[in-house]
Amino acid sequence: MSKINLTIIIPTLNSYKIIGKLISSLKQQKFKEWNVLFVDGESIKKHKSYLKNVCRQDKRFKYVHQKNNTKGIYDAMSYGMKIVDPRHWIIFMGSDDYFPNKLSISKLIEVLEEKNNKYDIFDVLFCRCVYINNNKRIRVSSFSENSFSRIYTNIEIRKKLFWGSSPPHQGTVLSPSVRKINQKFSNEYK
Repeated sequence: MSKINLTIIIPTLNSYKIIGKLISSLKQQKFKEWNVLFVDGESIKKHKSYLKNVCRQDKRFKYVHQKNNTKGIYDAMSYGMKIVDPRHWIIFMGSDDYFPNKLSISKLIEVLEEKNNKYDIFDVLFCRCVYINNNKRIRVSSFSENSFSRIYTNIEIRKKLFWGSSPPHQGTVLSPSVRKINQKFSNEYK
């Protein structure tokens, strides 16, 4: 049993026609100790019913309705962070995202456990993401194109962000300790 608890937050809005690939990729994972939180906006009844049915069939999935005074993906991500167990690591996925193979989460957990055992303070893991369209690889995105495995200081991360590096949300895993610092995405950068 892993010491790492992982919750995948998935903001949704009428995506019931495409989210099945993500749900299937999760259910096929060899590592089974994860949770999903669907944070749904003002979706149509068919979409809500679809998600609620997924949750009834598998208790690792949970559905919540995004509060009426919030809108958009960043508010959904912020709302999800607030209600997820504060002891959990989190990663955000979109309805059109998916894990490419059944070992994806196992490898993620393995890296988190290894780095957590090696370093006292480890708050964020930036993973590489591959963007695919019509089964063709379009591009690879990561926080740093020139390193495979590297530990960054807070100052180095700030400099990279200042100079335009932006980690893909699907490839950014946040620790419980970093979530204590900030529980909200800024809407100023929409």
